Amino acid sequence: KYFVHISFYRENALHKADLLIQMANQQFQRKEIEYIAYFEALESALKIQLDYLENVKLYNQTAIELESYID
Repeated sequence: KYFVHISFYRENALHKADLLIQMANQQFQRKEIEYIAYFEALESALKIQLDYLENVKLYNQTAIELESYID
């Protein structure tokens, strides 16, 4: 389950989060968006990244738990 989620983030979501940050930075520097929209874009991108890390953590915890059954 977690492996599938991690794969999705690596193949799709993390790239989109990076693009969102890049675009928000560019738009903010060119004064095309207000700081509120800028921070909302950053918040969305960071949420994606944090969700990915949470899935990695859960995957690793599950692997450690399963290893304890093998030993």
